[in-house]
Amino acid sequence: MTLSTPVNPVEIARIALKRLSERALPPTPENYTQFYNAILTIKAPESKTASEMQVAWQVLYKLDDAVDGASLLTECLLENLADSSQVFEQKTR
Repeated sequence: MTLSTPVNPVEIARIALKRLSERALPPTPENYTQFYNAILTIKAPESKTASEMQVAWQVLYKLDDAVDGASLLTECLLENLADSSQVFEQKTR
């Protein structure tokens, strides 16, 4: 099957790495592969089934949810650490 617009693997790789960086995810082979395959599927929808498209979007949404959860948890941990530091400082005075 020919694509109406050729998909440039370098462009897909660049986007995948950019998305990993934006989400502060390590560029492990597993993370990279998930993003690369999802972006490739979305960039070339005419060569994919509806099921493949759905899975690609689900991967991206799941990763976004995971990053949002990690960001919230990190924020809470930092707040708790700041509060603990204040309590410690008050006790040492």
